[in-house]
Amino acid sequence: MSYVCISLILIFDYHLLIEVYCIKFYLFSPKKNMKTQYLILLITIIAISKISAQNNDSTKTFNLKEFIVYESASKTDSSSYGLFGKTNIKDIPFSVNAINAKIIENTSSHNLIDALKTIPSVVPTLAPNNDERGLTNTTIRGFAPNYMLDGMVVNSYHIPLVENVEKIEVLNGLNSFFYGFSSFGGTINFITKKPVVASLASVSMGLYSKGVFYNNIDLGGAITKNKRLTYRLNNYVENGETYIKNQKQNKLSLIGSLNYQLLSNTNLRIDLNHQNSIIEGQQNVFTVNPSNNIFLPSISAFDAQTLYGQPWTYSKLRFTQIGISLDSKLSEVFNVRIAYRYGDAWWKYNYVISSFTDNLGNYNEYDKDFGSNQRYYNSGYALVDASFNTFKMHHDITFGYSGNNTLIHFGGNPSTSILLGKFNLAKPVYVTMPDTIPSLTDNRTSYNQYYYHTVMFSDKITINKYISTIVGLSKAIYITKRTTGNMTQTGTADYTQNTILPCASFIIKPTKNISFYSSYMQGVGIGGIAPDIAKNAGEMLNPSINDQIEIGAKAMFKKINMSLAFFKINAVNEYIDPTDSIYKQDGREVHQGVELNFSGTIFKNLFVIGGISIMDVKVTRALNNPKIEGKIPQNVPLNNLSLLLEYSIPFVKGISVSAGGTYCDKRPVDATNLEFINSYYILDAGVRFKTLLSNRKTTFNLSVNNLLNTKYFASYTSTGVRLGLPRLVSISAKIEL
Repeated sequence: MSYVCISLILIFDYHLLIEVYCIKFYLFSPKKNMKTQYLILLITIIAISKISAQNNDSTKTFNLKEFIVYESASKTDSSSYGLFGKTNIKDIPFSVNAINAKIIENTSSHNLIDALKTIPSVVPTLAPNNDERGLTNTTIRGFAPNYMLDGMVVNSYHIPLVENVEKIEVLNGLNSFFYGFSSFGGTINFITKKPVVASLASVSMGLYSKGVFYNNIDLGGAITKNKRLTYRLNNYVENGETYIKNQKQNKLSLIGSLNYQLLSNTNLRIDLNHQNSIIEGQQNVFTVNPSNNIFLPSISAFDAQTLYGQPWTYSKLRFTQIGISLDSKLSEVFNVRIAYRYGDAWWKYNYVISSFTDNLGNYNEYDKDFGSNQRYYNSGYALVDASFNTFKMHHDITFGYSGNNTLIHFGGNPSTSILLGKFNLAKPVYVTMPDTIPSLTDNRTSYNQYYYHTVMFSDKITINKYISTIVGLSKAIYITKRTTGNMTQTGTADYTQNTILPCASFIIKPTKNISFYSSYMQGVGIGGIAPDIAKNAGEMLNPSINDQIEIGAKAMFKKINMSLAFFKINAVNEYIDPTDSIYKQDGREVHQGVELNFSGTIFKNLFVIGGISIMDVKVTRALNNPKIEGKIPQNVPLNNLSLLLEYSIPFVKGISVSAGGTYCDKRPVDATNLEFINSYYILDAGVRFKTLLSNRKTTFNLSVNNLLNTKYFASYTSTGVRLGLPRLVSISAKIEL
């Protein structure tokens, strides 16, 4: 993996090849302590900046004052409104947040959870280092989200590294109208870095998670003299030991993009995304059984830096995506947008899972070894936009098709688990890796295949400068095909469903900077897949009809953006029934609440971003198990708070300091609410220094997450409890060449 990184750096200057090569292999040496690693990193950054300056035009100068001018790490003012394209956030009749690359960089974020921690409606559930499969996931308004890449559906396994995105958009609430079958809680859309005309070149490197070194190269510019052909290339590499003892991770990501201006108003773009990821030493996940009076031990009994799993467990993932898109403005009235993406992924993992047998910290530990699975997917859309006037009203119409299909070939699933032993939290035991389960093979005779098709029409009618409305209909078609082959689990048979989905909203803008809205949307949610610990593991449940009502307001006061939303979501309830351990649908989940988000500059040098989410959540109409009636669904917090303050010190040029925190309310462990994991609050701090080294713009970042080293449970999902992160220090430097 190092050679890919080195070959790209060679584009800049052959001297840089030597410097990065040396630091890469020097820092990876396990004999070097952390202080030595940080020192070598700093020396190398300075050396690179000096060498690059010597090999570039020495007459080119930068103004330090202009470079260190305060840059707000803000949410952006526009977002991709479903399939409607780029729209001002104040004109979108739903709660929307957009986090740009600047805040991702300034907060030293290296995963989705860190990048979105300033949005209170987004709650972490899985992080790569504390999940048994090396995944990252969240919930929005209490539901798992839908993931998009540049407006097209992707699986959660295929989301890009946050270091390689320009912006992350979060559209809260039910949004099936825009994307067909979708999540009840919201959609997370990753916007990749686009080709640029002006030359761009930067190198970033640093250390995080206690012992993981990374470097990131970002290139861009025009290829032809007429600047009609432009490119963007991002390469990210990381390797090292994490904060968990005996856990290592290795990642490589390469994203390239070409844009060709066919005509003055027509652009053709081609994208390529390749990623490899390996995590060795998967963390253990513990389950409890409150109905049998077996509860979680106190958080003080756990050590987040101890590997409770086995060092030989792993998660290996590689995927490749290639896409093409065309955007053409045909006339003053019509615009055409067409996009297609193909992707394939290979994934194999082995992990352990444990169940507590008493309230003294004793547990049984089981090995689960999965055969590899291969995933293929196609995603795309073809849309026409029309903008015109009728009488005294203006119409912005969008109509067309969007869809995707996914084919998953399984190489086998465990029908049994291997008991590794009976251990205690006070002294976890590492054992020899057992032989894999005999029934496992890589013969992919089992598969799931899903098709999602949506045909939609919408019309945004601007009645006057104060009043507008959006009305629309979409037809969603869902098809699933499945064969069990060599898999022993039961599964849903072939299934087809289609339905008409309405959407209506009303917007009032009494002034340019204030808007009020109300909206109603109906959608179809994809049925959940039974987790590994359920008796019907792997079974996909039926889709369900759900709806959402939302009213809200958005405003800008001086330089502060604010949004307030009241919502109510009525969706099917899915859970593992404690009476028979079967994952099933029973009753409805009603999630209603209020969200307040804000971002902007309070005064000249102080920037603030954050919000609060308050919900009332309960299960209703539970017919199969009356004990869950009126209860809070598993792992749903009712109250959340997030805040980040960043201050640019006026009397010390180039230095900014930041402080922030998050609060997450208690969450139920089980469907009957017999036990909750405790609430927690996390404080973070950081300092950033911007300067010129050898006439090169250079930024140093130092961040401390979980400053007080608070112990907490990050989540409790259907597969078990996950530990929160300890105090972690990260340091990085970025040179603009």
